[in-house]
Amino acid sequence: MIRKNIVLPLLNEASRIDKKTTEIEKIIENQNSFSSMIAYLLSVFPETVTLTNLESNNYSLKITGIANNPKHLQSFYNLLKSQKKFNLVEFQTIKKLDAGYGFTIALNKYAKN
Repeated sequence: MIRKNIVLPLLNEASRIDKKTTEIEKIIENQNSFSSMIAYLLSVFPETVTLTNLESNNYSLKITGIANNPKHLQSFYNLLKSQKKFNLVEFQTIKKLDAGYGFTIALNKYAKN
């Protein structure tokens, strides 16, 4: 009976610690994936395009910006599509503005490589 009173609380504590460790590992994995996704985007983002807004949600991004040169924006879009780091690369909006071309691109489901 004494062993059961001593061992049972230790087993319960070990189980609780194991659950917390698993949760922490998931959080760290998500942070690393987000960091990788942002690093990739910054590595291919054209210098001639101005980012005005960035939204993120579960391995997806929505980027809004202004491009002075439509060819640079088209090249950026084509690069994102060809490298296939996201399952979906899609223009949501694009319109001519005084300052250039305003756009929003949805990037969905980043491939964790």
